[in-house]
Amino acid sequence: MSSNMLFGHDSNPLSSAGPLSSDSYHTKLPSINDFGKQLQALGLWGVLGPLGPLGSLGPLGALGPTGPYNTINLEGHHSVPVQWTSTETRRFDLVEVLDESHVHEELDCSFMILGVINRHDETDSYYFNCNSNQFVTIVLIPEHSLDYFNMTLYENNSSSKKIASSDSMNYINFIQLGLVKNTNGSFRIDVNLHEMHQFILAHSYRLIVTGSQDLLDLDEEENNIQGPHIIKCTDES
Repeated sequence: MSSNMLFGHDSNPLSSAGPLSSDSYHTKLPSINDFGKQLQALGLWGVLGPLGPLGSLGPLGALGPTGPYNTINLEGHHSVPVQWTSTETRRFDLVEVLDESHVHEELDCSFMILGVINRHDETDSYYFNCNSNQFVTIVLIPEHSLDYFNMTLYENNSSSKKIASSDSMNYINFIQLGLVKNTNGSFRIDVNLHEMHQFILAHSYRLIVTGSQDLLDLDEEENNIQGPHIIKCTDES
């Protein structure tokens, strides 16, 4: 199926007839049960929801390498027009799947990195821009058991302020948060090898970043999900 045939159809998986529409996200999903509600952004299981890497905007969806475009080691920023309704077209960022050796520039909020870290004192840093106010989900997956990684998100400007981090040794590390369009610098993700207890295979990982693009209004969603699992980001003096 060509890209025009898929994305040009007004019932394509990224259209308003699919899981990304306001009706599907705000009404149908939470009406299923409490689990469905917590699949929304910032929910307990939000990382598994429609705005995370397993959803339509992630690498397994039509915008990734299994879709009509080959995004493996596709360098640069790429977006495609998608028929949102019969009369409206929107643009969506492709999910570039890059070996770390192919990362030569700042990325957008839609990519997957295949990386390797060999030493405890090694840090892999990736820079990305946020071109619209959106929810961003960052997931760090070790490819082999007994490897434990951590990650930290920073503002990439003169202050280099730490925004959030994830360093669990019991669960898959992820960060999900609302990011405002950056007009003063970009963002940086640092990946480190926390511990390693296997010495045969490479200490490899997958870093997946999925942005909701401009589908949701962050101000309107501010009080949609509440709970002690949400860590408020505050300015550090």
